[in-house]
Amino acid sequence: MQRKATLCLLQLTLEKEQQQWEAWMTKDYLKFTEKDYITAANRDQTIKWITKLAKSFCLGADVVASAALMVDCVLTKVKVPLKCLNCIALSCLYTAGKVLEDAEFMPYSSELIKAARCSYSVQDLTLTERTLVNLLDWDLTPVTLYTFLELLLIITFSPISCKTLMVQFQPVLDAINANHSLMTTYRPSMLSIAMYALFVEQRSKNMTTGVNILLQFMQIPYAKYASCRDSLVKMLIVNKVLHADGLVLKAVNLGNTAASLLFHKANDDAKSKQQIKSTNPKRRCQQYRDVFAKCKTAVDESTTNDDEVLCDLVNLYDSATMYTDMCPDQ
Repeated sequence: MQRKATLCLLQLTLEKEQQQWEAWMTKDYLKFTEKDYITAANRDQTIKWITKLAKSFCLGADVVASAALMVDCVLTKVKVPLKCLNCIALSCLYTAGKVLEDAEFMPYSSELIKAARCSYSVQDLTLTERTLVNLLDWDLTPVTLYTFLELLLIITFSPISCKTLMVQFQPVLDAINANHSLMTTYRPSMLSIAMYALFVEQRSKNMTTGVNILLQFMQIPYAKYASCRDSLVKMLIVNKVLHADGLVLKAVNLGNTAASLLFHKANDDAKSKQQIKSTNPKRRCQQYRDVFAKCKTAVDESTTNDDEVLCDLVNLYDSATMYTDMCPDQ
């Protein structure tokens, strides 16, 4: 029942993504002037900057993913001079953090500005934030790569394992968020299932069937998926997140045994647990409770006609207990 509910939520999320993609993701950045405008390289460097800043405050990967999409939205709707890009990006990070993080764990705007070593004031950031929320039509929870990856992992693994895996996938998420080419060529849903497939198919060749059924359910043409996956692999190798020999994820060990699935060495185990503890545990637990609550609601709201596909997926994962054992609860 839980998997069916998650699949229903996945479908509703796909519908929201469609609206989001048509609204602004397919548009080019507006030029401020012919000489002063933001390039893809400027955008990518800025996303890397706010990613590093977010980590210094232990903000979640979902916050960075949401902030990156907000930045893209702003750049497609208004003409922004290059000198204002950092202020906009910081405002997006602050807004995403206020929506997704608990208030008690969210730094003050003055702390963010000080850590970012920026020359603008708290008032500048506040004014930018007001402009931002109006440009977003107050839709401050965009569908991101993180959103889809989380749902796909919940379908396959236990909730506790999902939390561990999301931490392990963070370097991959960060690399994609900071790649303008991938983010504007492929939808978050396509990028997420390509990343998901790289992980599960190296655990078992039988999981290829599950990936194919998910592609059918998500209505993603195989040719586009294959193109996305190839582009993703090349980018991850270039960024040294993925190793060329055996395609071993740097932060997610894809060894041949269940025992070595998450950690290559004992040191990796210790580092991972330390990283998990450094995030906000209260918010992470609440986050997954919220996801499961949405799943239950989605069962009633779903208008899917793909009952056969749903049943195939549920039966596949319910019968494949070995796959949940691949990622032991930490």
